[in-house]
Amino acid sequence: MQQNCNKKNIRNTKSKEKVLNILQESTKALALSEISEMLKGDCDRVTVYRILNRLLEEGKAHSIADDNGVMCYAFCKNCEPQIHKHKHVHFQCKKCSELICINEVDIPKISLPESYVITDIKVLATGLCNKCNSNYQS
Repeated sequence: MQQNCNKKNIRNTKSKEKVLNILQESTKALALSEISEMLKGDCDRVTVYRILNRLLEEGKAHSIADDNGVMCYAFCKNCEPQIHKHKHVHFQCKKCSELICINEVDIPKISLPESYVITDIKVLATGLCNKCNSNYQS
């Protein structure tokens, strides 16, 4: 799904900036509980959830359900000035549960019946990350 990144009336609060900074600095997708913990009580979980939804709407973040169905959030590093794209593969480590974006993999073309329209694609690959794989082989 493509969304406009330059929406009017974008509210920037201190709490929103803190959540955005957490996402920008993270190398992996984070669950609501992880983000709330990193905020150290600066705002409640409901506020964090609302901020995350706002970031999704603004095209600054995207979400993916992990292997256990927990929604995780990541900063959109590849957002073009006018178009937000987040059709990419996510990889989750079966051992440490790290969930990362894999932007270098193309999503396969999907042929749909006539009049069907794809609005979003979410692909989750699972396995062992490089850290866990090297520990596993040792």
